[in-house]
Amino acid sequence: MNLEHNFIAVAERVNLQIEKIRNPDQCIRTVATTMSAIVHERIHEKGLAADGTPIGKYSDRYYKYTRKKHGRLEPQDKKVFSLTRKMENSFTFGPDNPDPTKTTEGYGLGFVGSPGGSIGTYKDLSEALEKQAGKEVYKLTEEEKDQSINVALDFIRKPLNNNV
Repeated sequence: MNLEHNFIAVAERVNLQIEKIRNPDQCIRTVATTMSAIVHERIHEKGLAADGTPIGKYSDRYYKYTRKKHGRLEPQDKKVFSLTRKMENSFTFGPDNPDPTKTTEGYGLGFVGSPGGSIGTYKDLSEALEKQAGKEVYKLTEEEKDQSINVALDFIRKPLNNNV
């Protein structure tokens, strides 16, 4: 009785799948991209802080100004840290490192807009807004931390399960 096998072909295929997850950059990028969208929605659309409570309420004076000048339609008690959308639209992910060519430190969520496109342009503003609100806003919630772990696990599982 002759037995034939394709062990070498199977091993090569497994190695190719493992190679897809060997470099963590793509996984970290996937997590950062996903979390950027989730955090953006929580802060700039739902108006929620990191503890899940509303960020706050606009003052009467500020609310009247924004409605008149920018035609904003958010209710007065739904602060979303956005006036002209410039700060909101610059919220993204990027290398958590001053040198954008080096990603060994991973990625972080922040603001882009300086001449070099580096993260951090609006950092002082976001810290001032958090201070004014009296709570952390840009920190990940516990649910968001869990979501980021699940995104990473899914990224790793796909090639191993051959679901690419």
